[in-house]
Amino acid sequence: MSDNISKIALALSCVAIVGAGVSIFLPKSLVINEKDDAQVEESVKRIFQKNPQSLLDVLNNAVSMKNKEATNQMCNDIFTNRESIKKQAIVLGNKNAEKYIIAFNDPLCPHCRTFQREIVKRIEKDGDLCVYILPVAAISEDSITIAQLYYAVNEKKPDQINKFLKDVADMRDINNNGIVALLKGVGLTQSDISSIVNSCRECVSQNGMLAEKLGIPVVPAIFIVGQTSANMMQPGQTIDEVMKSVQ
Repeated sequence: MSDNISKIALALSCVAIVGAGVSIFLPKSLVINEKDDAQVEESVKRIFQKNPQSLLDVLNNAVSMKNKEATNQMCNDIFTNRESIKKQAIVLGNKNAEKYIIAFNDPLCPHCRTFQREIVKRIEKDGDLCVYILPVAAISEDSITIAQLYYAVNEKKPDQINKFLKDVADMRDINNNGIVALLKGVGLTQSDISSIVNSCRECVSQNGMLAEKLGIPVVPAIFIVGQTSANMMQPGQTIDEVMKSVQ
């Protein structure tokens, strides 16, 4: 009995997530039309008792469909707004590449740092690769500090941005001495960038607002953009796989 109760709770939770989308997938005999929350809950319980697995399958399918729809919408929005997005980004590699990568990443996110390290290595080997990086601060205040340094280094020492990104990816501790060392590694000091810190912080803030507007759910969020469409890189996929899927 307790197992059934837990399944009912799961079903009701899924209903809360899926919302109106449930009615699209339920058989006509199971469509919930009641507006009152109590009636909706009672209807779900009756459906569950009649055919629990069927209802759970329907809800799982609905959640999966909504996730797919959200991803497709993100990709469409990225493609539609690609030119304005590129203007906000730090550009790495060949700007004339037919296909390119747009990546939202947090300097302190372990997965972002792995991506950053690997993509810089690849750019150095592949002359036909272009990456537009939009640093965001999703983890902590320290993320803001490092993210704004991306813009500062890109403005003051654009020829050193690849090295700087690799240094950040390999960095272990975030503190003032570490930041000084990062800047020193590309031939800069804190005084060199003091005049542009505010504008760099504004760039990071704009990236955060853009990510929120586009509904970016996680970092790194990596999109491959082609001539007619954009695709989001999924866990387990390689850049080459996604590149081939984009026209």
